[in-house]
Amino acid sequence: MLATVFVTLVVISSPMLWQPHPDFSGKWALSLSDEPKPSEPPPAVPTGSEKVRIRPPHLTGTLGTDFAIRQSDQSLEIVRRVGGSIETVTYKLDGSESRNSEGPVQTSSTAKWDGDHLVITTRLAIVDANSVDVLTRVFWLNPDGALVIETTGVPGLGRSLYNRQRN
Repeated sequence: MLATVFVTLVVISSPMLWQPHPDFSGKWALSLSDEPKPSEPPPAVPTGSEKVRIRPPHLTGTLGTDFAIRQSDQSLEIVRRVGGSIETVTYKLDGSESRNSEGPVQTSSTAKWDGDHLVITTRLAIVDANSVDVLTRVFWLNPDGALVIETTGVPGLGRSLYNRQRN
């Protein structure tokens, strides 16, 4: 009897124990579908004693206008154009430290899953500026299959929405 109860509990709870993480692999382009009308100014955001106008948070393009992601069980790699060069950053998905160089910026990141959201926390050390900032990006797919990236830690960045491109 006890064995039957145990097997029943395992069968019922097993879908809750293992849920696959979303696959962000593909080419992505910034969604401009919600671009404000020219007559609508962007919202004002207070910064100290003055207000600065920024684009709506979903249009910031935190990773630029387009990029590609390659994802495996162990890592997530983002490839994007920055200026005239191609930049590739790789994050380990097991929560251990990943180190990358982005121009004069040295980064140390950890990436971990929180349900179907991937949370990447990055410490940015700018060479010759003696400055360290912390940036957090949360990746997830919305119900329409668009990639949402929520960025905190950098003023002016917020939510970005990207559409998967067909090959």
